[in-house]
Amino acid sequence: VDEAFTRIATDNAEAGIIVKGRGLARGLQFEQPEHAAKVCAAAFERGLLMETSGPLSEVMKVLPPLTVSDDELDEGLTVIAESVRTVVTAG
Repeated sequence: VDEAFTRIATDNAEAGIIVKGRGLARGLQFEQPEHAAKVCAAAFERGLLMETSGPLSEVMKVLPPLTVSDDELDEGLTVIAESVRTVVTAG
């Protein structure tokens, strides 16, 4: 998860994304707080439930169950990457 989130942050460097968390409890902090909510909405449209946190709701976070399979985790990370790319490129 750390590797995937780091890749997302690097691939979308213009968004000023900071990787947060440990283990499976991870988040992406956005320089523009509204991006976090937009990423969550884009992911929801793709079938993934996420939420925001932080004082300005600037962090998009995921807390998958410990029973998540590797395939499910990979699918979810793909959805997150697509959602971030969609929001960041839309401006």
